Amino acid sequence: MRIKILLLTVATILWWADGYCEENIYTWKDKNGVLNITDHAPPSDAEILDISPSHRQQAEEYWRQRREIQERARQAEEERRMKEQAAAAERREAEARRQAEELMERARRMEEMRKPERKKRGY
Repeated sequence: MRIKILLLTVATILWWADGYCEENIYTWKDKNGVLNITDHAPPSDAEILDISPSHRQQAEEYWRQRREIQERARQAEEERRMKEQAAAAERREAEARRQAEELMERARRMEEMRKPERKKRGY
């Protein structure tokens, strides 16, 4: 349960933070000398120290691949479960056939046992 809550929290944070990741990350100083690191362009009077590309596209690709892997794992699990159900159904079918054959054999033997009685009575 704790793992689910942790994963949900991380997923929520990443989803929420997704809107804040623009294409570039700017490092700049304002007119008071305060260092700023933002994802939006600095004002025109700011001293730009660095403009680096955002890792948004890489992160999106990573999460897309993770979703694909999880989907494939879910499909494989579903396929495994369906194969198990099919095998169980085949086992039940085989058992039902065996029981039916036993009943048919028993009925045949009972019929054979009754035949001599009919001959004795003249039927």
